[in-house]
Amino acid sequence: MSESIPPEEQEEPEAGSQTVDEVTMEGGEVNFGDFNGEVTGDILRGGIVRGQGHVSVKGNVLGDPKGGCEIDVSETVVLEKNIQNATVKARHIVILGDVLDSEVHSDLGVEVRGGLVGSSVSLGCRTGEIQTLKRHRVDFKSVHQELSEIEVRLGSAGRHFVRDYHQVNLKLGNILIPTQRELKIDLAPFYKALGTRTPAEIDKALQEFYLRVIVGMLTRANKQYVSQNPSRHKIFLKVIEELRGHFMVVRRADALREKMEQLKNTKADMLEKLNQPVPFALKVGGEVSGECRVRALSLSDVHDSASGAVAMDETWAETKLQPAGDGWELETWSLSGKKSILPAEDPLKKGRFELQSDSISWIPS
Repeated sequence: MSESIPPEEQEEPEAGSQTVDEVTMEGGEVNFGDFNGEVTGDILRGGIVRGQGHVSVKGNVLGDPKGGCEIDVSETVVLEKNIQNATVKARHIVILGDVLDSEVHSDLGVEVRGGLVGSSVSLGCRTGEIQTLKRHRVDFKSVHQELSEIEVRLGSAGRHFVRDYHQVNLKLGNILIPTQRELKIDLAPFYKALGTRTPAEIDKALQEFYLRVIVGMLTRANKQYVSQNPSRHKIFLKVIEELRGHFMVVRRADALREKMEQLKNTKADMLEKLNQPVPFALKVGGEVSGECRVRALSLSDVHDSASGAVAMDETWAETKLQPAGDGWELETWSLSGKKSILPAEDPLKKGRFELQSDSISWIPS
């Protein structure tokens, strides 16, 4: 019988988490979406569980050769009992029971507290980080496109103010700067005066600043112009209204530039982390027996390609527990492609497979 999760490793239930009793092929795929999920019973033949959060399974995961089970989530998976004929993919994986005839794929590490029998484990896939990087690239492209469209509008509007309202005095300190070609707006002094505020607070403050400060100062600066002809009052009011809209578009462009800079910095940080080696390990609390394979992926030169996709060099290290004559052996391939063979106990007892330097080693506990 498998052990239960110690209290210190149990997670408190979160608001918005979802629970199902049992997962079967007949019941259809269970997708927890962005919520954390819990399966209180078993996942049976052909059952599929997906999600973007953390998932725990209280029961067994029991597939068969003709109907394997599948668990594919973005965060941590905790399986409290045995798994058989199953494929499990997650950022981090903890299995409290035995793993039989299954495939396990982890972005980081795997802990099996029972035995590992006739199974395959892949470490360092880092699928979640790569997908997040791809989403950042899509977001950056979307923001860049919107900003490009807004900048065209701003240029047209800036020329319109100078061309059509050249008699109106639109000069205002270092915020409103008319040139021979266009009216430029620089909100940097305004942002500096606000200090640290949320985007929503900045938007609201700008509305108030325009109505209370900008309008008042422009009215005083153009008092003589307006008083010379009654029809100019309507022209001035039209300028004030159009200029208000122009201010809001400038604000949107500034917000997009700031978001682009944030996305650019985030992407640079993610690329740097993906290029750094991470220590991967498969811990096994029971026995390792039967033909088993452990692989670890090493990424290098992760970068944005000319096409805009995420490009990288992938190299796998691998070790296989396999029969050899009357006994067993570990056949190991290093990241550099070097092959080595060592005799192995039958079974291996309690230890861990760990990527050291460029090879996967078995380290008994």
